[in-house]
Amino acid sequence: MRRFLFLLLIFIAVEMVVAQDTKSEKITRVAQIEVYPNYLAEYLQAANEVATTSMQNEEGVLLLYPMQQKHEKNKILILEAYRDQEAYQAHIHTPLFIEYQ
Repeated sequence: MRRFLFLLLIFIAVEMVVAQDTKSEKITRVAQIEVYPNYLAEYLQAANEVATTSMQNEEGVLLLYPMQQKHEKNKILILEAYRDQEAYQAHIHTPLFIEYQ
């Protein structure tokens, strides 16, 4: 629970920073994914790779954080924030994201 609250605070902080730019058309998403248990390890590895690589290499990715639910490990929540629609579109068209999908 503490981890979720910490991440929520980070997400809100990103929202506040982005909201200061009145010209910004920021994109925020919360994705909920349920993974078949026998693919969970593979999925988590891919999700973490996409998140890490995207945050390091894509300027328009402000936040990308996959999390597992505590009691249902195969249910994943991903917090996402992008500078604008162009950054989001660039992200979902990267070879890494396409492979992840």
